Amino acid sequence: MSIFISLIILLTSLLCLWAAAQDYMKMEIPNRIVAVLAGLFIPAAFIVMLITGFSDFLDWVIPHLASALIVFGVTALIYTFGTFGAGDSKFATAAALWFPLGDLMAFAFYTALLGGLLGIFTIFLKKKNILPANNSKWLQEIYSGKSIVPYGIAIALGTIFAFVHLGYYAPSATAFLAQ
Repeated sequence: MSIFISLIILLTSLLCLWAAAQDYMKMEIPNRIVAVLAGLFIPAAFIVMLITGFSDFLDWVIPHLASALIVFGVTALIYTFGTFGAGDSKFATAAALWFPLGDLMAFAFYTALLGGLLGIFTIFLKKKNILPANNSKWLQEIYSGKSIVPYGIAIALGTIFAFVHLGYYAPSATAFLAQ
C-alpha cells in the first residue's frame, strides 16, 4: 500500500511543479491543476483508511481538512487586500490539504521563505533591467514596471521542501501515514 502513497506524493509534487511553471509563464494557475492536486488526496486518504481503519482515519483526516480551511481563510483574507491572487489562494489551500495541523508550519515556513526570496529576486531583476530570455508573462510584467510575484512558484517549492523535511519521500512513506 505504501508504494501507492509514494506514487501519489510523487504525482502531487509533479503537479506542484506544473503549477509553478504555469504561474511563471502565464501568471495564472489553472483550476484543473488545483482540482487534481486536491483530488489526489482522496485516494491517499482511502489508502490510509484501509490501513488504519475508519475510526483512526477520522483522527487522521480531520487535521488535514483543518489545515486546508485555515490556509483558505488566511489566503482569502490576503486576496481581499489585492496582494495575493485567487489562483494562489486555491493552490495554497489544495497544497495545505496534504499537511496535518502539526506539520502546517513547515509548509508555511518554506512557502514564506521561498516567497520572500522570490520577491527579492524580483526586485533585483527590476533594478538590473535584465531583458527576459523567454516570453514569461511574469518577466514582461515586471519589466513594464509592475511589482508582481508569481507566488505559485513559492507555494509549489514550499510544498516540496516541506514534503522532504517531513519525510514524505521516504521509501515506505510512513511519515505521511503516521500523521
